[in-house]
Amino acid sequence: MKKRQIQALGLIAVAILIVISALVYELAFTPVIVEGVVEWKGIAGVKDNTHTEIMRNRPSEGKYRILVRDKNYEGFFRDIGNAEVNKSLEDKLKVDYSNLNYYVEITVDSVNNLEKRYTYGYSVSREDFNKVMIWDEVRYEVSRWSELPRIKEFLEVDRVEWVGLLPALAEKDERVRELIEGKSYKVVIVSRTSKNYGEAFVMVGGKPYKIAISLYLNNETVKSVEEVKDEEQLRMIQEVIGLQKEINVTENPHEI
Repeated sequence: MKKRQIQALGLIAVAILIVISALVYELAFTPVIVEGVVEWKGIAGVKDNTHTEIMRNRPSEGKYRILVRDKNYEGFFRDIGNAEVNKSLEDKLKVDYSNLNYYVEITVDSVNNLEKRYTYGYSVSREDFNKVMIWDEVRYEVSRWSELPRIKEFLEVDRVEWVGLLPALAEKDERVRELIEGKSYKVVIVSRTSKNYGEAFVMVGGKPYKIAISLYLNNETVKSVEEVKDEEQLRMIQEVIGLQKEINVTENPHEI
């Protein structure tokens, strides 16, 4: 009898071990899939034994601002726009900094289809740093075994497609249609200022106009169309036009 009891207990123990092993395996190897919105991104490294932020790309006053902390690199980034790093710039950064780290800050909406709501920072590769922009809606896999929270792969990147957006809006909105129909126009700036809001600054007949756009549920609709009077916005438009000419951006109208 005792022998049978020992055998039964042994079988139960083996079964428990199998279940535990299966759970551990699932925990260890099931991918963690996260969905969220990119809030900002940046680059950091170690210099003179001090962890230092080199630059940060974040929304400010309705624009994508690039704040460069290391003055030696101010000439490598524009003040406005999406920050990107090519291989030659990365090589230069690695000369000045050890432990170079690209990171993104994401407001998480869900983890493995379970709703969450918090903002979290992740380390990413240079390629993925260049791949995403502020306010992109992203779906990605998180590495389980990295020392720091790290994105293994971006599975999806959902971005408002600005190219061709204005003609598309003109088909749906009479105000935009009246503004640009039969006229030469040039889109100077387009930006996504929040998850559900964007704006376009357009030159029509030498006059600047601002088109406010709702992006709710990726259904672009026009909220307002108005001539730009604000002095700060007028300066911003002139700065961007000057920058476009400086870097030989095409002057052909209807490019967006």
